[in-house]
Amino acid sequence: MDRGKNVHFDNRWTAGNDDVARRFAAEIVRTKPDIIFVVGTTTVSSVLHQTRSMPIVFVTAADPVQVGFVKSLARPGGNATGLAGFEDSMGTKWLQLLKEIAPMVARALYLHSESRANLMMLPALQSTAAGSGVQLLLANVHSALEIERALDAHAGSAHLGLIVPPNSIVGVNRKLVIARAAQYGFPAIYANRRFPADGGLMSYGIDRVDQYRRGAQYVDRILRGAQPVICRSS
Repeated sequence: MDRGKNVHFDNRWTAGNDDVARRFAAEIVRTKPDIIFVVGTTTVSSVLHQTRSMPIVFVTAADPVQVGFVKSLARPGGNATGLAGFEDSMGTKWLQLLKEIAPMVARALYLHSESRANLMMLPALQSTAAGSGVQLLLANVHSALEIERALDAHAGSAHLGLIVPPNSIVGVNRKLVIARAAQYGFPAIYANRRFPADGGLMSYGIDRVDQYRRGAQYVDRILRGAQPVICRSS
C-alpha cells in the first residue's frame, strides 16, 4: 500500500441484476474485508446471506426492520447497520404531488421491480389512490424491454400519470423511462433527483449524496471500534 494511505477500496456494480448481486456478494465475502458498504435492498440481502459476522454498513430504501436486516432501530444487533431512506407512506406523498401538478390524472401507473422496498410502499399508495378516486395500475419490470412494453401498453391513454419508486432496474434505465414518459405525455414523479436532472418532470425523495456521506461516517466509526447504530434519513 502507498505511503500515507491506509484504506483499500474493492468495488462492485450490480446494475440492478440480482444474479450478479449474489455472485459479487460471495466474491466480496471471500476476500475477508474489514467492512462491507452496500447500497440497495436486494444487494444488502445478498451480502447478509453470505455473512452474519463481517461488519456491514448499508444504504437501503426498505425499512431494515421489516425486511429483517436488523432487530430494531434502537438496537440493530447482528453485524449490519446503516441508513434507511424511505418510509412506507412515501407513496402517499408521490400521488399527492402528482395530482397537484396534473389534476386531471385519473389513473396512475406504478412502475416497480417487485423489490421488497417497492412492495412495502404499495399499501399506503393504494389506500391514497382509492381515497382520491385514482385508479392505480401496477407494472412489474425487470429489464429495459419490460419497461418499454409496460409504457408502450399505455400509449395514447388519457389522464395517465407515472409513479416511479426507488429501484435499481428503473434507475439504470432512467433515460428510457424519461423519454417514453415525454413521448406519451405522461406526467411523472420519481423517487430520485437523477431523473429530473436527466429531463424528468419532478422528484420527491432523499438526498442520496448525503446518505453516502453519512454512511462513510458510519464506516469510519465502526473501523475505530464503535458499535452499530441505525438511522433513518430525513
